[in-house]
Amino acid sequence: MMAFTLQEIEDNIKKYTELKKKVEEKISNLIENFELKRMQNGNDSVEVQDIGNTINALILLKREYEDEISRFEELKLSRCEKKSLRSKLTSDFYGY
Repeated sequence: MMAFTLQEIEDNIKKYTELKKKVEEKISNLIENFELKRMQNGNDSVEVQDIGNTINALILLKREYEDEISRFEELKLSRCEKKSLRSKLTSDFYGY
């Protein structure tokens, strides 16, 4: 696994959070379109099925982004804990 700086971790969390929000907006718009097309054409239309498949694909992508956010948040936490521990060890060593 590649080592990230704290800033890189923060940047990745921000990036994946923004991507997740965009996907959520697309899902929301597609659901509205899905409902409209379903009322017009019924459940069996190809167009409705295509929109449904796209929604499912976006939901999977959203989950991947959520997993990445969680991974980077855990990495950030472990990085912060290590930094805190090093500070404590240094202060204990030097007596302050």
